[in-house]
Amino acid sequence: VDGFAREIVTMPERLVIPVPKGVAMRDAACAPVAYSTVQHMLFDNAKLQPGETILVHAAGSGIGTAAILMAKAIGCTVITTVGDDNKIEKAKAIGADHVINYRKDRFESITRKLTNKKGVDVVFEHVGGEGFNGSLLVLKRGGRLVTCGSTAGPTVQLPATAAQAATASTAAPVETAEPRSQTARATRQPAVTAGPSEPSDESMLSM
Repeated sequence: VDGFAREIVTMPERLVIPVPKGVAMRDAACAPVAYSTVQHMLFDNAKLQPGETILVHAAGSGIGTAAILMAKAIGCTVITTVGDDNKIEKAKAIGADHVINYRKDRFESITRKLTNKKGVDVVFEHVGGEGFNGSLLVLKRGGRLVTCGSTAGPTVQLPATAAQAATASTAAPVETAEPRSQTARATRQPAVTAGPSEPSDESMLSM
């Protein structure tokens, strides 16, 4: 990538964020990879509101972890999925209210039970594949699904029932995301800084 190893670079103001006090430069450099993506998905696109219920797929992933932290920071009820029982307690430790092992149980059925068959307000989807249809089916009327990836496969086949659910659940008008102004970012600052979110380093390489 051209300029990747630069020590100093000039950027437009709208593309930079001041490093909060007490945050290491290392952590500040890494955080936007996951947190900026999640902030844009949850607050610009899904319009997540305090008190809503959200289904976050793949709690063990970087953006899954960030989504749980940010949703809990504004007072949402978080349902999440994992593929291994060893990840259940870790997901609960960062704030998840309900954790579903999708390899043992159908997350669609459990989510419907947890919400008294009403469904969730938002689905945070970044897996794709066979689970995409199930994500549509757990949305309540007027619910919102946001996605940014397809690790389980880029192709999705929608049966008629899922297509009907998608039409009913995404009937609300789509609004254009607001500009990335300092004021707009400041209004969401608590969602990023509230609560612990210390990164877990598997390895660090010096440059």
